[in-house]
Amino acid sequence: TLQPTSYWRDRCGVAPEQFHARSIRSPFPPENRLVLIVRSVSTAMKDRTKEHPRIAAMLEQSATEIPGNIAFFFGSFDVMRDFGERLDLSTRTRLMQTPGMSQAERVAMAQAMGTPGKALFAVLGGVFGESIDLPAGALQAAFIVGPSLAPPDIATALVRDYLERKFDDGFGLANIHPGMIRVVQAAGRVVRSPTDRGAIVLVCRRFQQYEYQKYLPTDWNPISTSAPSGQLRAFFANEG
Repeated sequence: TLQPTSYWRDRCGVAPEQFHARSIRSPFPPENRLVLIVRSVSTAMKDRTKEHPRIAAMLEQSATEIPGNIAFFFGSFDVMRDFGERLDLSTRTRLMQTPGMSQAERVAMAQAMGTPGKALFAVLGGVFGESIDLPAGALQAAFIVGPSLAPPDIATALVRDYLERKFDDGFGLANIHPGMIRVVQAAGRVVRSPTDRGAIVLVCRRFQQYEYQKYLPTDWNPISTSAPSGQLRAFFANEG
């Protein structure tokens, strides 16, 4: 979440000659984490009518390959509710994030994830993607549906123009970068210790593009696939 370091250096007002960047390898075994990119679908707004039924079918099939609890993260409450209505997850109890939840409601939902047979529906950038720690080992997989780009507005456009002049990457830093921070934070809910084992599934062909992948952790080594069920089945079959 601190990449690119030059961008954060400038945001903090640190002079280049006073700045030193250091990269530290994750202590978690890489074989305990499977990262997949589903290249066969698009989550772009213009493709929703055509793609959402296909994505829902893929999510349903993939969920059957995961023995433990699952989280589904979406870019907005509207998209979350749409998939909540489409998905048939009869073997799991749905826990749905809602706007304006009280602290007590948030804590209760997080604690409920500590028992098996659950499917969490939440939004990227929300409390369940960043702020609340779920019980240890609560998740075996997270499906992140889309890169969570902010809708266009005047403030974002002004920031994009400034960053284009300063870094020659206005759209990347103003639009893609914040969305990918939310993606990485949500994905981090799965593997929380050296003994945790789980899968992260990035659902959208845009995650294959360099403009998006450069904001992913360097040790993820994502695998591109058109249908993730096979990789998920093999990964969890080898568990333990």
